[in-house]
Amino acid sequence: MTLDKGNVLAKLGSIRALEGVRAIAPSRAPDVIASATALTAQHLINSGDARAFEAAGWHFIKDDKPSTSKAGLDVVVDSDGRLKILAHALNVKFRPSVPRNMVENVLGRFGLSMRRNMGFSPNLFLVDDPGGDTLSTARSLNKLDDVVYAEPVLIEPIESR
Repeated sequence: MTLDKGNVLAKLGSIRALEGVRAIAPSRAPDVIASATALTAQHLINSGDARAFEAAGWHFIKDDKPSTSKAGLDVVVDSDGRLKILAHALNVKFRPSVPRNMVENVLGRFGLSMRRNMGFSPNLFLVDDPGGDTLSTARSLNKLDDVVYAEPVLIEPIESR
Protein backbone atom coordinates (compact mmCIF):
# COMPACT_ATOMS: atom_id res chain seq x y z
CA MET A 1 0.00 0.00 0.00
CA THR A 2 1.47 3.35 -1.06
CA LEU A 3 0.38 6.40 0.89
CA ASP A 4 -0.19 9.72 -0.84
CA LYS A 5 2.48 12.10 0.44
CA GLY A 6 1.47 14.84 -1.98
CA ASN A 7 0.30 17.25 0.72
CA VAL A 8 3.47 16.89 2.79
CA LEU A 9 5.72 17.26 -0.25
CA ALA A 10 3.73 20.28 -1.48
CA LYS A 11 4.07 21.92 1.93
CA LEU A 12 7.81 21.24 2.01
CA GLY A 13 8.18 22.56 -1.54
CA SER A 14 6.51 25.83 -0.64
CA ILE A 15 8.78 26.69 2.30
CA ARG A 16 11.41 29.23 1.34
CA ALA A 17 14.44 30.21 3.36
CA LEU A 18 15.24 33.84 4.06
CA GLU A 19 18.81 34.00 2.83
CA GLY A 20 21.29 35.68 5.13
CA VAL A 21 18.96 35.74 8.15
CA ARG A 22 19.22 33.55 11.25
CA ALA A 23 17.19 33.49 14.46
CA ILE A 24 18.77 33.47 17.92
CA ALA A 25 16.80 31.96 20.80
CA PRO A 26 15.83 34.21 23.72
CA SER A 27 18.50 32.80 26.05
CA ARG A 28 21.41 33.64 23.74
CA ALA A 29 23.00 37.03 23.10
CA PRO A 30 23.22 37.93 19.40
CA ASP A 31 26.16 39.68 17.77
CA VAL A 32 24.60 41.56 14.86
CA ILE A 33 20.92 42.29 15.29
CA ALA A 34 18.55 42.86 12.41
CA SER A 35 15.41 44.61 13.61
CA ALA A 36 11.95 43.29 12.81
CA THR A 37 11.36 46.41 10.71
CA ALA A 38 14.50 45.85 8.63
CA LEU A 39 13.74 42.16 8.26
CA THR A 40 10.22 42.76 7.00
CA ALA A 41 11.31 45.51 4.63
CA GLN A 42 14.10 43.44 3.07
CA HIS A 43 12.16 40.19 2.72
CA LEU A 44 8.57 41.39 2.34
CA ILE A 45 7.31 39.24 5.18
CA ASN A 46 4.56 39.65 7.74
CA SER A 47 5.79 42.37 10.11
CA GLY A 48 3.47 41.19 12.90
CA ASP A 49 5.21 37.81 12.93
CA ALA A 50 8.67 39.38 13.23
CA ARG A 51 7.51 41.68 16.03
CA ALA A 52 5.87 38.74 17.85
CA PHE A 53 9.15 36.81 17.79
CA GLU A 54 11.05 39.85 19.07
CA ALA A 55 8.48 40.40 21.84
CA ALA A 56 9.09 36.79 22.91
CA GLY A 57 12.84 37.47 23.15
CA TRP A 58 14.00 36.09 19.81
CA HIS A 59 16.60 38.06 17.84
CA PHE A 60 17.42 38.03 14.15
CA ILE A 61 20.97 38.29 12.88
CA LYS A 62 22.47 38.86 9.49
CA ASP A 63 24.49 35.84 8.42
CA ASP A 64 25.99 35.82 4.94
CA LYS A 65 27.40 32.30 5.35
CA PRO A 66 24.51 30.20 6.72
CA SER A 67 25.87 26.94 5.29
CA THR A 68 29.01 27.21 7.43
CA SER A 69 27.54 29.10 10.36
CA LYS A 70 26.47 27.45 13.58
CA ALA A 71 24.88 30.66 14.88
CA GLY A 72 21.16 30.48 15.31
CA LEU A 73 18.41 28.75 13.40
CA ASP A 74 17.17 29.12 9.84
CA VAL A 75 14.34 31.54 9.22
CA VAL A 76 11.73 30.53 6.65
CA VAL A 77 8.42 31.59 5.20
CA ASP A 78 5.87 28.80 4.97
CA SER A 79 3.19 28.31 2.31
CA ASP A 80 0.83 30.44 4.38
CA GLY A 81 3.18 33.42 3.98
CA ARG A 82 3.98 33.55 7.69
CA LEU A 83 7.43 33.82 9.25
CA LYS A 84 8.68 30.69 11.02
CA ILE A 85 11.90 29.47 12.58
CA LEU A 86 13.16 26.09 11.45
CA ALA A 87 14.27 24.02 14.43
CA HIS A 88 16.87 21.36 13.71
CA ALA A 89 14.30 18.65 14.38
CA LEU A 90 11.73 16.57 12.51
CA ASN A 91 8.66 14.54 13.30
CA VAL A 92 9.08 11.26 11.42
CA LYS A 93 6.32 8.66 11.22
CA PHE A 94 7.26 5.19 10.02
CA ARG A 95 4.83 2.49 8.94
CA PRO A 96 3.65 0.49 11.97
CA SER A 97 5.24 -2.69 10.58
CA VAL A 98 8.78 -1.19 10.56
CA PRO A 99 10.78 -2.56 13.51
CA ARG A 100 12.72 -0.24 15.80
CA ASN A 101 16.15 -1.41 14.58
CA MET A 102 15.20 -0.50 10.99
CA VAL A 103 13.94 2.90 12.17
CA GLU A 104 17.29 3.54 13.87
CA ASN A 105 19.13 2.39 10.72
CA VAL A 106 17.25 4.85 8.52
CA LEU A 107 17.75 7.71 10.96
CA GLY A 108 21.46 6.88 11.21
CA ARG A 109 21.89 6.99 7.43
CA PHE A 110 20.62 10.57 7.48
CA GLY A 111 22.72 11.60 10.49
CA LEU A 112 19.62 11.94 12.66
CA SER A 113 19.33 11.02 16.32
CA MET A 114 16.17 10.05 18.10
CA ARG A 115 15.09 12.51 20.77
CA ARG A 116 11.88 10.80 21.81
CA ASN A 117 9.25 8.28 20.84
CA MET A 118 5.93 10.09 20.54
CA GLY A 119 3.84 7.55 22.44
CA PHE A 120 0.46 8.78 21.21
CA SER A 121 1.09 7.32 17.73
CA PRO A 122 2.92 4.09 16.85
CA ASN A 123 6.31 4.60 15.21
CA LEU A 124 6.21 8.40 15.41
CA PHE A 125 9.48 9.95 16.56
CA LEU A 126 10.87 13.39 17.26
CA VAL A 127 14.39 13.37 15.84
CA ASP A 128 17.29 15.83 15.94
CA ASP A 129 19.03 16.99 12.78
CA PRO A 130 22.22 18.53 14.16
CA GLY A 131 23.48 21.08 11.69
CA GLY A 132 21.92 19.45 8.66
CA ASP A 133 19.66 20.79 5.96
CA THR A 134 16.41 19.86 7.71
CA LEU A 135 14.15 20.68 4.75
CA SER A 136 16.22 18.60 2.38
CA THR A 137 16.33 15.75 4.89
CA ALA A 138 12.54 15.84 5.24
CA ARG A 139 12.14 15.74 1.47
CA SER A 140 14.51 12.77 1.19
CA LEU A 141 12.82 10.85 4.01
CA ASN A 142 9.43 11.34 2.37
CA LYS A 143 10.71 9.48 -0.70
CA LEU A 144 11.17 6.30 1.35
CA ASP A 145 8.39 3.70 1.28
CA ASP A 146 8.74 2.93 5.00
CA VAL A 147 8.20 6.57 5.97
CA VAL A 148 4.57 7.67 6.29
CA TYR A 149 5.67 11.31 6.61
CA ALA A 150 8.58 13.45 7.76
CA GLU A 151 7.92 17.07 8.68
CA PRO A 152 10.31 19.70 10.03
CA VAL A 153 9.55 21.23 13.40
CA LEU A 154 8.63 24.88 12.81
CA ILE A 155 8.51 27.48 15.57
CA GLU A 156 5.86 30.08 14.89
CA PRO A 157 4.08 32.87 16.70
CA ILE A 158 0.58 32.24 17.97
CA GLU A 159 -1.85 35.06 17.52
CA SER A 160 -3.63 36.33 20.60
CA ARG A 161 -7.34 35.72 20.92
